[in-house]
Amino acid sequence: MKISVSQSQARQFLLQHQLLLPPQTLHGEKAVGRVFDYLRIIQYDPLNPCGRNPDLVLQSRISDYHPDGYHRWLYQEKKGIECYDKELCIIPIEDFSLTDHRRLLVKDRTDNKYFLKKYDKAIHELFARIQNDGEITSNDIKDTTRVTSDWGTDALFGRIALETLWRMGRLVISRREKGKKYYDLPGNVHTSLHEEVELGSLELTTNHLRRRLKSVGLLPLGGGGGGWQGLGSVRKVIKQLVDEGGFIEVCIKNIDRHYVVSRDDEKAIISKPHVLKTKKVTFIAPLDNLMWDRQMILELFNFHYRWEVYTPVAIRKYGYYVLPILYGEEFIGRIEPVLKKDRTLEIRGLWKEEGKVWDEQTHAAFKKALDIFKEYAKSL
Repeated sequence: MKISVSQSQARQFLLQHQLLLPPQTLHGEKAVGRVFDYLRIIQYDPLNPCGRNPDLVLQSRISDYHPDGYHRWLYQEKKGIECYDKELCIIPIEDFSLTDHRRLLVKDRTDNKYFLKKYDKAIHELFARIQNDGEITSNDIKDTTRVTSDWGTDALFGRIALETLWRMGRLVISRREKGKKYYDLPGNVHTSLHEEVELGSLELTTNHLRRRLKSVGLLPLGGGGGGWQGLGSVRKVIKQLVDEGGFIEVCIKNIDRHYVVSRDDEKAIISKPHVLKTKKVTFIAPLDNLMWDRQMILELFNFHYRWEVYTPVAIRKYGYYVLPILYGEEFIGRIEPVLKKDRTLEIRGLWKEEGKVWDEQTHAAFKKALDIFKEYAKSL
């Protein structure tokens, strides 16, 4: 099935699906769980200029967001788990089986098999220690042997061993505290986990595609772009889901690339776009689900965004860790907020998007959003 919509219809559907039109409408103790239940994935990144990526994703959707809520949901209530999905992500524990393909690929690597064989005795002792004493950090392992990991890192044995075993699913991250990762046996942290499924299972792939599409709302038919990252070559399976009716092909006016939405979202995306009488400003995380497919953001919003963390300073156009500014259904600029050691919030840069009018109403909405962000930053 194929449908045609306007750019405004696509924009409003995408933002509503992302719980961002309007933003910060959720509140209360259960709000964090509601976001995870709905989006299914939030990408994790250790950089922390004004909160880590999960903090930034959640603050744009929850009016009274505090990081304790995210930590409580993940580490205390144990309703989520850290794993590799798109990249390093946090997902609801019930979705863990859908990421088996990433762990099985790690296990099948020749260098990892060699690592396990070479350090078999030390790894056996490590498991016994965790079984007896509980969670552990790399600092607790005094072995000074240096090892090169399959991802190219040269580090002490403890760090490489814990990270590798975690990537394989033989350990889980039980908590993070003051920059340290604590590892434990899966059974010590989660009462029950699944049996692994076979790599290449069509059922696994289709279920994962449905879940990934739900995490964004709208993604390219061709299977490329950041939104489908980590799933391998999935173009044929996406086409199959369209043919079977689970996905719907979407043609957007004046955009050559075709997209897909879930069959469940057909009515939402074809709804007549509404005039936004009241617009709110919010700051969007660089790795927000909304921003995963930056080509889609360019096509729908005429907003070119590049995360310049890894761009040399001399050739950066904007700044190190810059957040897009969303106002209603349009991006009107970028901001670089940094929480300093004395707990004050410094705005290192503010760039108004060319062609966007910042009138009195816009400035008022921006000031209100900045005040809310300052309160959020105080809680970090």
